[in-house]
Amino acid sequence: MSHRRRCIVRRDAFLNLAVTRKGALATTAQSLFIWTTDASGLATGWVPASQWNP
Repeated sequence: MSHRRRCIVRRDAFLNLAVTRKGALATTAQSLFIWTTDASGLATGWVPASQWNP
């Protein structure tokens, strides 16, 4: 019988940004998208991170 080992490494990073909406951005719904890349070059592509409404 063989045994399989599974190793999952997870590192979470958090980035808090203060965003001030001005002009037309302050009166319309907006979305924020992010793109992340790890040390080996794997990337997520653009993914939705947040939304806000006036």
